[in-house]
Amino acid sequence: MKLRILSFLMSLAFISNGVSAMDETYYYDTIKSKSIAHVCDENLAQGKLYFYYGVMGAGKSKLAIEKVNEFRKKGLKTYVLAPKSLNCGKISSRANISANTSKIDLNCIEPNTYLIVDEAQFLSEKEINTIKNICASKNVTALCFGLLTTFQLELFEGSKKLVECADSVTKISMLCEECNENEAICNFRTSSNNKLIVLDKNQYKSLCEDCYKKLISYQINENLVTNFLQFNSSLLC
Repeated sequence: MKLRILSFLMSLAFISNGVSAMDETYYYDTIKSKSIAHVCDENLAQGKLYFYYGVMGAGKSKLAIEKVNEFRKKGLKTYVLAPKSLNCGKISSRANISANTSKIDLNCIEPNTYLIVDEAQFLSEKEINTIKNICASKNVTALCFGLLTTFQLELFEGSKKLVECADSVTKISMLCEECNENEAICNFRTSSNNKLIVLDKNQYKSLCEDCYKKLISYQINENLVTNFLQFNSSLLC
């Protein structure tokens, strides 16, 4: 398992100018990325766990809802779940499509069915283990969609566990929202509001490595100037 993870572990050599939080940050990446048009086109093996990840705005929720509709049109019993911490009755996409979540406990899911999970990064390690177990014991096919890392480039608990135990890990790619040239690999938080929830896309930008470095450096310098001015103002009072 360790060899499998290391095979697609890519270091983000970000910020060597004193940002200790970034010094030993790593970013998981698949060896071969696919465009969203081809994600999930492959034949899904029954009883397997799949993890599809991407930055904010990559179309993860849209794809999840499309798979729900596709499975149900084929007459396949499909459950839709979102982390309990979100307290929402449906999963929705910025493309104005949605799907109601199933009011059922993971352990009560019937055998030989399908499970779609959105915002899977917010699942606990225990919940991921439960999904993995029902895939094996009940022949359930589970598709989990979510972010990989926080804006601080740290793995979410759910995403980390999915990378470790999923039968397939696939990246959903999109272009950087700053330069529109390189592939976006992380979410940059544009707001300084510490109470900001991760789902507020209006407060984030999906960036490539180069643009992330530029903006994080600018943000750090801006904070240093602000702190300096505030400190000097306090001395004059």
